[in-house]
Amino acid sequence: MKKLLIASLVAAGALAGAIEFRIEGEHLPHKGAWADGGQNSAVGTRVATSNKNFQKGNDDANKGTGTYGVPAPGKYFVWVRTLDFGEGYRKTQIKINGQSIGKFGDGKVAVKGKPEYKWKRAMLPVELTDKIALEAIPFAGVSRLDSIIFTQDENFKPSDDAAEVTDSIEEMEALD
Repeated sequence: MKKLLIASLVAAGALAGAIEFRIEGEHLPHKGAWADGGQNSAVGTRVATSNKNFQKGNDDANKGTGTYGVPAPGKYFVWVRTLDFGEGYRKTQIKINGQSIGKFGDGKVAVKGKPEYKWKRAMLPVELTDKIALEAIPFAGVSRLDSIIFTQDENFKPSDDAAEVTDSIEEMEALD
C-alpha cells in the first residue's frame, strides 16, 4: 500500500512539472560494508556509514546495492549528499545501472574545523528507463552516505535543510 501511495505521489508530481525522487543511503537493502548510523542534520535523520566490515580493496564485499523503480523514463540529474570531513579520503563511488556517475565525499580542504553535509551533482545526467540498479562503493571504512536525489530539472539545487528535503521530495523504496 505504501509503495502505491509513493508511486501515486510521484506521478502527481510529474503532472505538475519535473519529476524528483530520492534514495536514502541507510535504506539500501543489501548493505555490504554499510551500516545505519545516527547523524544530526541528515535527511531522514540517519546516514549509511561504512563500518568495521569494510575490506580495503574488496569493492564487491563493500558495496551496498538496491534496485528501485523509475516513475517516468527520461534524463535525470543526480545529486549526492555526503558528510565531508575535508580530509580527502572518505569517498564513495556511486554507480547507476553499472555506470559510475562519480566519487562523492571528502574534499581536500578542511571545512571550518568540523564535518559538514554537502550536496554534489554528478557531472553528467543519467538516462533512466524503468529501473535503477544502485551501487554505493565506499573507498574507506569511515565514509558517510546520506541521500541521493534524482531530478529532471537541470536547474534544481537541493536544500541544505534536511526537513525541507524530506517534506518536498518523496523517498523511493527498494524493489528488492
